[in-house]
Amino acid sequence: MYKYEKIINWIHEQIERGIYPPGSKLPTEMTLMNRFSVSRQSVRRAIQILEEEELLYSIQGSGIYVREHVKPGRTSGISDVLFQHEIKQPARTNSRQIALVHMEPAEYIFPARISGIYEALENAGYFINLFFTDNRSEKEVQIFRQLLEGDYAGILLDGTQSALPRLDETLFRQVIHKYPTVMMDSRYQGYHLPCVSLDDILGGYLITRHLIEKGHREIAYIGRTEYRQGIKRGQGYAKAMMESGLEVEPRRMIWYTLDTYPLLFKNSLPAPYADILSGCTAIVCYNDQVAYDMIYLLEKQGLRVPEDISVTGYDNATFPDQHRKLTTINHPKKQLGIKVAENLLQLIQNPSFDANYIFKPEVVIGGTVRDLNE
Repeated sequence: MYKYEKIINWIHEQIERGIYPPGSKLPTEMTLMNRFSVSRQSVRRAIQILEEEELLYSIQGSGIYVREHVKPGRTSGISDVLFQHEIKQPARTNSRQIALVHMEPAEYIFPARISGIYEALENAGYFINLFFTDNRSEKEVQIFRQLLEGDYAGILLDGTQSALPRLDETLFRQVIHKYPTVMMDSRYQGYHLPCVSLDDILGGYLITRHLIEKGHREIAYIGRTEYRQGIKRGQGYAKAMMESGLEVEPRRMIWYTLDTYPLLFKNSLPAPYADILSGCTAIVCYNDQVAYDMIYLLEKQGLRVPEDISVTGYDNATFPDQHRKLTTINHPKKQLGIKVAENLLQLIQNPSFDANYIFKPEVVIGGTVRDLNE
């Protein structure tokens, strides 16, 4: 059991017993460090996992709190933690093949990421077998069946529709019991698999705070619902707004899925969305692709970016047909690929290795945000 898992179990137990009811404040990081004789990193890792389970939330400068919807005796995720402890270590194999399960090759982050993964694995004498889910959970199930019948040293998993339940929970548990597995970008809810990711809550917070510092008050958010990254970035947006004393209006948080995206970004902005964005001086977009598509639609309506409205992206991606530089959040694409591969190799050699890693986001200044203070 990792040190942070002891903290997770203890917090679950305290909430179940009603010692920390909904809305109550938890002990400070320093108190938890002293109680469990662990580092600050272990405490923060435990808190992050419980925030992802939507059991806790943090307020900067104030502390850590139990969410209001949690009922004593019915904490979400405790069965998953206990189940995880009962999992037997994956059987060792002489295979030098690593299965990389990714959403799709057309995703703009993929080329840099696969370059980093390939570099790290090749240096260690391993080979990649690529599988693509095409952003479909049913395709992911088919791939998991193939993996269960195969022989691999481990799995690198780019989660498909990570905010949704797995279509075949039993199959997925069989796969992760058989193979050492490290996820990238975000983990599946209820599974404490190691994950190498960018801190997306902090990323959403930083890009929104940047807009607020530039004088913006009426800010919308466009996010993707079936991916935890989209939800986390929305949480960061809401946190920055609330810390600045600004109202978070649900109607100004526009959510889409893979299937509804074409309806949102047609040849013109649909009237309901145009009404929602009316009065906004800035839009925080889920990623750079959304930002560029939004800029295209806004300018078709005669609005200038950033003179009339500011738009931010996320990922700091390069698009050959786009010459405008976005204000965005940098995604460590190749570095994340190297790190997730290195951590999987460490996990293969040492099953008790903590293969989690979180990159810290940074704002990249472009030309799509207007300073309203000037």
